Amino acid sequence: MKGKKRVNQSEPEQFLAFSDTLFTYHGGVLDYTDNLALQLQAVGKLKTAVAPEIGAIDRPYSIEEFPIRTQRKSSRLDKFPPLSKLITLFYVINLYRSAYFGMKRLLKKHTGVTILFTEYYSEHFDVILTCARWQKVPYAIVFHGLDIICARQKMFKHFKKNYEGARFIIYNSEATKQLCRSLFKFSHKQELILHPGLNVSTIEENCRNISAVAPATGQNQRKVVFTTISRLVKRKGVDLAIRMIKELKDRHSDIELIYYIAGTGLESESLKQLIQQLDAGLYIKMLGNISEEDKYKLLQQSDFFLMPTHSAGDLDFEGFGISFIEASLFGNVVIGGTHGGVKEAVVHDHTGYLFDFDKKESIHLAVKTIENCINQPGLMDSIKNQGIEYVRKNYDWNNLIKRFLEFRN
Repeated sequence: MKGKKRVNQSEPEQFLAFSDTLFTYHGGVLDYTDNLALQLQAVGKLKTAVAPEIGAIDRPYSIEEFPIRTQRKSSRLDKFPPLSKLITLFYVINLYRSAYFGMKRLLKKHTGVTILFTEYYSEHFDVILTCARWQKVPYAIVFHGLDIICARQKMFKHFKKNYEGARFIIYNSEATKQLCRSLFKFSHKQELILHPGLNVSTIEENCRNISAVAPATGQNQRKVVFTTISRLVKRKGVDLAIRMIKELKDRHSDIELIYYIAGTGLESESLKQLIQQLDAGLYIKMLGNISEEDKYKLLQQSDFFLMPTHSAGDLDFEGFGISFIEASLFGNVVIGGTHGGVKEAVVHDHTGYLFDFDKKESIHLAVKTIENCINQPGLMDSIKNQGIEYVRKNYDWNNLIKRFLEFRN
């Protein structure tokens, strides 16, 4: 029978989680893949996780490397344009060849699986996915937002056909789904919104023995603690958060406050320069990368979590905002932007506050809101408690995986 290969309907559906990279960094997409794999493993639905690039880490599920060279190596012959083009052509041919036969070997080893491609960010991953489609294996794609922007910029030669060929599509938020609708004017007959989540019980268990002490900075414990834990890229708006804290400090020198910024990224140096320029180094501290334990310590002792996300000129996209729900679980009042899927992670006036940070006046409005919270401890406690319950109810992976399994049944 010609056409798509079908998973044997008499047997439970089994999945293979396929990502471009596993455990080479900490971040939203990688954590999404890991948590989804953990949950599928727990219910006996995961065959293995696969990636071309794998970091050193032990997980309770099987992990396999997909052998493929993902980057063209530079050559001394590149200074000769005709030869450089020829070398590039051979690389592309070999990329397709490696992806096709690598997929063939993978499917021979793991028969009857549905492949979950948990990201779509690179040109070589576009080729890998295409080779899966050519071999008519059932597959699905998870979209996170920025990948849709990349596709719109025509980074992926096979995007439309790969999208249409998927058995089903997963979006990490309603905002990501609507972004795809608006940019491409097409939809899939089988779609699911599966938000990122947290292993709530595991986090709470791990934190019971962690003392909420801030990382060493030479400062005494402050009255009001602000935190950002994020990749330091433009769309996260950390520069705006620094200006918010500066304005708050200037308006209320009597308020003891400190602002911790944890993470690294392209904006690191410019943020350091901004702090120095504003003469705010005594109360704004950049911590760099921190461990999971230090992250939990920081969130436990923090009062406000700041991440004033914005559109970055429509060149980037905040698909959801896992950092917001993590901060809410630890009892932070969260301050975020209205861009992208953040509105699904933060309920305005209930678990935190949202502002359109593409507008300059939003910095002042956010400062006024923070002042109001500080002056009303009862309001702060209410926001914190509502945030904790909101995350427990809506973003626990134990509940999210049930939604996925119901969708597949």
